[in-house]
Amino acid sequence: MDRNGAEPKGPVDTGYVAYLIFFLMGAGTLLPWNIFINAAPYFKVRFEGTNFSDNFESFFGIGFNITNVLGLWLLTKHQHRVPPRTRVILPFLVNSAIFILTTILCVVSPSQLGGNALFVITMLSCLIMGGQAALLQ
Repeated sequence: MDRNGAEPKGPVDTGYVAYLIFFLMGAGTLLPWNIFINAAPYFKVRFEGTNFSDNFESFFGIGFNITNVLGLWLLTKHQHRVPPRTRVILPFLVNSAIFILTTILCVVSPSQLGGNALFVITMLSCLIMGGQAALLQ
């Protein structure tokens, strides 16, 4: 029964499972973007001495959002070709792999991996994550 004493007209969410699912979907969609934006001081130091030290955030934003919008456009037209389970599990797996790669790159010395190479790897990560966010959305 609801607050007014009437029988609910739809399914009952016992245990708040639907809320948990929506929370995880929101976190999975927003977390990839926030990881790269909130690490701006780290990337500023790592990209020092390159052409990207002052404008990398713009590149990240444009790359992530363009692949996200293009992915949403493509998936809106072709979503029937991708099973729902794949649309949920694949983005989480791919994003987890990219998070692990990004974490490993944190411990790599700047002398081993130059700023330009790190920018290319990070930019590719942003592009992939933008597409994965579209798939999850």
